[in-house]
Amino acid sequence: MKTLLKKYKYPFIIFLILATVYTVVISWHQGTQKGLRELYPLEKSGNKAATNAFIKAQVYSADIATLHPYFDYDSIVMKPLISRMEENMQKGTSLLPKESIEDILWWVFTYTDIHALKVPPREDRSLDYKKLPPIEFAKIHDKVYEMIERFPEGELYFDFERMKKFQFQAYNTLVDFFAGQYMHKYKGKRKEQIINFSKDKKIKKRLKKILKMYPIVKEKYLKYLGKGRDAYNKAVVNYTINMHNIASSLLTREFFANHNTFSKNLCTSNEVNILLEKGGELLTLMDTNKRYKEEIFHFAFDKKKKGVLFTYSDIVKKCPNTLKIKAYSLYNKVYELNKEKYGENK
Repeated sequence: MKTLLKKYKYPFIIFLILATVYTVVISWHQGTQKGLRELYPLEKSGNKAATNAFIKAQVYSADIATLHPYFDYDSIVMKPLISRMEENMQKGTSLLPKESIEDILWWVFTYTDIHALKVPPREDRSLDYKKLPPIEFAKIHDKVYEMIERFPEGELYFDFERMKKFQFQAYNTLVDFFAGQYMHKYKGKRKEQIINFSKDKKIKKRLKKILKMYPIVKEKYLKYLGKGRDAYNKAVVNYTINMHNIASSLLTREFFANHNTFSKNLCTSNEVNILLEKGGELLTLMDTNKRYKEEIFHFAFDKKKKGVLFTYSDIVKKCPNTLKIKAYSLYNKVYELNKEKYGENK
């Protein structure tokens, strides 16, 4: 007996370690799943089988978040967890009725960090969508637009406050990504990308449609965040920045499409009105809520990242007095913000 124990000592120890690890993992999974079922009660869902699959996906998502301080998303440790998570995400989506947007909410919740829809934890961009080749990125970009387009008329068959509150935040995230990263669709360096953007009629049509859909979504879903609360105020800032920047992008596209000329015809466009209106609102938000001042400047007015000063200047030069006065006021205020930041002269 002693001889046998001595002979199989190390394999036995390894077996005990693996058995212990397996027991701990199973217990962890069961505990996590129980906690998630309490957090997202199935009885509130109109599509219990689908919601149950999404919750199972979140168990793996929780594992990934727990391990992420030590392993990148593309590591060999993470790959099987992400694979199982995606299987359950796909299963949940397949079980929903066509008009449901529950899958969109779970998609944003699950993939925002992993695929860097926003700045990921500890800057891990190993699975960042923006690292994909242009053709592959374009497929993801199209997929995100399809979700954006489904949202206004979609329904959430999950009578649960947490999910209702997340709706407008999820939409903001989708629009952030779609409207902020479209240049990755195009091959070549920056100059070639700009030329391709100016020729792309599909992106023009989609950005214009988002400008129409976005206020509808805001009206439908923002109220669940509770007016005056931090999440509500943050969502309003994100919405206003996005509307302003989409209008700016469309005007920039027309500038390049028209041989680097700002046409007077643009003065009557919806984009000019939105740009000036939202630009004014953002400056007011910077004055009334100082905590968002840096964010608004960075994402909307920073001349090293945005070309909005040129657009304001073009409106001053080409448009009638009513628009000229608004644009001139905005130009001066935004110029002063940049001067304060960088200390540069005209």
